[in-house]
Amino acid sequence: MDGPAAESTAYHRHPIYYFEDKVGTVTLLVEDTLFKVHPYYLKRDSEVFRDMFSCPQEPGTASEGLSDDRPITIPQITAVDFEQLLWVYYHFAVEQKRSSTTEEWASILRLSNMYQISSIKDLAISRLKKRKNLSITLIQLGRENEAEELVQMGYLRVASRKHGLEPKEAETLGLAEAMNVMKFTLLTRSLEGSLASLKLDEEGIMDKSLSLVEAQDSQAWSQKRTPTTLRKLFEECHQYHQQKTKGPDSETDVTSLYQACS
Repeated sequence: MDGPAAESTAYHRHPIYYFEDKVGTVTLLVEDTLFKVHPYYLKRDSEVFRDMFSCPQEPGTASEGLSDDRPITIPQITAVDFEQLLWVYYHFAVEQKRSSTTEEWASILRLSNMYQISSIKDLAISRLKKRKNLSITLIQLGRENEAEELVQMGYLRVASRKHGLEPKEAETLGLAEAMNVMKFTLLTRSLEGSLASLKLDEEGIMDKSLSLVEAQDSQAWSQKRTPTTLRKLFEECHQYHQQKTKGPDSETDVTSLYQACS
């Protein structure tokens, strides 16, 4: 016998997020794991889920989502990621001090971005920004999940280091992003005062009034101060990359670029 009914024996119920309630729940299948949860919050916060749960049924067929035999299948995500999203809805309020990992918050960020759940996406961004040891990871997660705040924080942390971007980090980011980070780092070296002296986690840091200091002649007897913000420098480094970069990334050696910009 073919179909979901025959295959349901191969699925297993999630040990936490499979509620036995008969009323007000929907059965979902992610990979080989069955979840039975209350759809109210998912529908409330996500237009994607609202559309998913309101899909018309084929005439003469049993409604999907009402049993293990006919769950609503959610494609393109992992059961582990979905579990993390549900943890926010069901347990975050009482487990805020839980020692969650970077990977767990990255999972929450991915799904909240995919399903357009802005409140949870903002929460994930906030939690990831508080991880002081992250820089390159923030840039990558920000790019992958349309989270510009994470990209900016990653840039700031690299630029505030004494030696800037490391060669292996440049390889990880790829040519385009590495050029942007290096340009941003060089621009911040010309700021009046050290970038490291600023509170990078301060609200509105990207728009704080700063000054670029430039020598007016080769002897540096006089200096020119130009008002700027970190946001302007961030945007300028991207413009620089668009103007100067030509050809595919593979044609340029990132390590050589690093040495030239150090």
